[in-house]
Amino acid sequence: MYEKWDLVAPPVEGLVAPVRVGVTDGPTRGQARGPRWRRPAPGLAVPASVSDDLVEQRILEAYVGAGEDVVITGWAGLRLHGGGFFDGLDRDGTTRLPVPIAANGRRLDPRPGVLITHDRIPPDEVTVALGMRCATAERCLFDEIRRWPDLRDQVVAADMAFGGELTSIRRMRR
Repeated sequence: MYEKWDLVAPPVEGLVAPVRVGVTDGPTRGQARGPRWRRPAPGLAVPASVSDDLVEQRILEAYVGAGEDVVITGWAGLRLHGGGFFDGLDRDGTTRLPVPIAANGRRLDPRPGVLITHDRIPPDEVTVALGMRCATAERCLFDEIRRWPDLRDQVVAADMAFGGELTSIRRMRR
């Protein structure tokens, strides 16, 4: 049974990628406006039966809606690397954090639930996790530490990444 404080995230199955509206594989514009579809981003739809309560589904929807060159980073990247502590919720345990995505030189329109950073992630700091372009665990942790203004929160993020064996102090020093 998975607990909020588990250091390693449970295995993920059944993620559903959003599809383009109005193309052969996706719903028509009229269907996408109906009750059987949910619109996670402009021009995209997922079946309404697919919940975004699973944090990895929420990350996937933010990623697909942003474009092909973007890179997931911060808490979301740490979750994709298997960090159980990084559940996408703020300290209160209920408020959803926006999914941090490095634009990598692209011009992206802001949208709810997505934090667009204008960072450029070098190719040697990019990997693929669950089929999504993601920063390495070290870069994700660096970006997550930058997000927190309080030293205590920064240390908690680092400890959870180290405890989940996503990275190590030695690799972070490098």
